[in-house]
Amino acid sequence: MQDQIKQEELFQKHKYKYQKIIEENISLKQEILHLKQQIEEITHKMTEKINFIKQTEQSLSKQAYDQYEITIQRQLTIIEQLIQDKKELQQEQLNLTNEIKTLKQSHSQEMEKLQIQFQQEKQQIAQKEKASRLQWEKNKTQEIRQLTVLGLEPEIQKIIKKYQEEIAQLRLQLEK
Repeated sequence: MQDQIKQEELFQKHKYKYQKIIEENISLKQEILHLKQQIEEITHKMTEKINFIKQTEQSLSKQAYDQYEITIQRQLTIIEQLIQDKKELQQEQLNLTNEIKTLKQSHSQEMEKLQIQFQQEKQQIAQKEKASRLQWEKNKTQEIRQLTVLGLEPEIQKIIKKYQEEIAQLRLQLEK
């Protein structure tokens, strides 16, 4: 009974650890989805800005060439900044992806360790349960044997008494 309680406690403990790891995994997946959405939004905004710049370039006329050159320089700076921002975001994305891979790998290794530990503990519990069962069977067998001998003793005594009486009667008959 205590072994079952210990098993149940151990099972609950492992179940809690397993659920915690699953919750962390779900949280990481949600964080990845959120980061992907942010990247998509930024990429979309950058695409819109680039399209806006291209439209502006096409709409300029020759009459405003000087103004056009100033605007182009300003827009080129913005483009360069956007490109730089994009490179930084790509690097951040790469870093986050690597970090997520590392976390997944460590979680996988931890899960494998926990599964191995669980199997070992399960085997130990099974061995203890088997030894306990064998000891119980041995004790019960001994107890049954003792009870059988004690239970048969009055019968044996009756049979002995009966045979002794028969022998006494046979002696009496022989003496007559």
